[in-house]
Amino acid sequence: MGSNEKGGNEKMPLIPSERERRRFTRIDFATSIEIVVGSETVLPEPVFNVSVGGIMAHVPEPLTPKITVTVRIRFEGVGKGGVFIEAVGEVIRSSAADRGGFNVAIHFIEMNDDSYHHLRKLVLYNSANPKRVEKEL
Repeated sequence: MGSNEKGGNEKMPLIPSERERRRFTRIDFATSIEIVVGSETVLPEPVFNVSVGGIMAHVPEPLTPKITVTVRIRFEGVGKGGVFIEAVGEVIRSSAADRGGFNVAIHFIEMNDDSYHHLRKLVLYNSANPKRVEKEL
């Protein structure tokens, strides 16, 4: 996913093969996120699990598998107006959580170059094994 001629606005496909779906290093992270489903915005708890391939979040109501959603991860206080990652994703599963609510797994299928760059850095700098992350990317 390097840069492209159109800058940070071109959407990049992120659809790995079935075998590759779980190959990316995951990290636990806490910040504000939104999941947009049609015209409705769901606000998950701020602690979630993320990789360059997708996200696992805890939400109050289940989301229907196979629907397309938009995920926004915002980092307040970084840059002018904050930095955010925005990705289009597909809900892979939504299951009841032991603590109430639901754990929802979302596979990223598209994001622009800027979002990919920020997500890559987020995972790289928060991973216990940055060299492994570099190899994955």
